Amino acid sequence: MQVQVKLFGTLGSRRGGYNHDEGLIIELAEGANVDDLVKTLSLENSRIGMICVDNQKINPEQTLTAGAMVSVYQPICGG
Repeated sequence: MQVQVKLFGTLGSRRGGYNHDEGLIIELAEGANVDDLVKTLSLENSRIGMICVDNQKINPEQTLTAGAMVSVYQPICGG
């Protein structure tokens, strides 16, 4: 199955040629969850602040569905 992924903050800069307007189309096995996607993208959990699927905050064990729009945000720091 395929999901569309958008990386926010500096997460996209680690992927050569990443285009934020288009995002990425990622192929995953049926039944894959958010953790599987994070591993496929080779993202460190410490660099992830929040993940949303179809504009809803989710947990890492949630199963993804074909065509889902996944937004990955870096942690926000400051005060």
